[in-house]
Amino acid sequence: MPFQKNGDKNTFLPVLKKGYHPQVGVALISGMQSFSSEDIGSDAKTSPVYGLEISLQCPLLCTKKNYIRQQITLVSQDHEGIKTFAAELNPHYRFIVHPKFDIGAGPSLGFIFANINNAHKTVFSYGLGASGAYYFKHFFLGADVRYALTGEAKFENKDDNSVAEVDLSNIRYGLKLGYRF
Repeated sequence: MPFQKNGDKNTFLPVLKKGYHPQVGVALISGMQSFSSEDIGSDAKTSPVYGLEISLQCPLLCTKKNYIRQQITLVSQDHEGIKTFAAELNPHYRFIVHPKFDIGAGPSLGFIFANINNAHKTVFSYGLGASGAYYFKHFFLGADVRYALTGEAKFENKDDNSVAEVDLSNIRYGLKLGYRF
């Protein structure tokens, strides 16, 4: 069940058409995240992440040959005094390689909520991602990678009144195991 067939035409707002089925998917995510900033200590630069992905067939545009999958990703990271929680929207244009396997790529927009040295900041993120998935009945196993760019954020350490400007740009790669309804 890798994708919803659309016949021989592109459809704008398929959500309004009879027969639209969003094929909602829910997946657990586990992987690694590496920050590109030198301001983050080397012990904390790469750390494990875990989270949840909720996905569905694009309600805005359905293409005749391949398809677009909207992915909402929520991931958390907590390592060496750096805690982040990212909420992202990742629409991927999916290429059907085989009836049970597809690959895709697309943009990423979101927010990173960070806590460094007990200072809290929220930064906007944008980037690109790519993924692949193998489907067996309603289950799927996937792998993905994405790079997110952010601006710098100032974190004030209340213990010693120091200020660190940190760029939270990062790369994340991981696996996901999910179920599509």
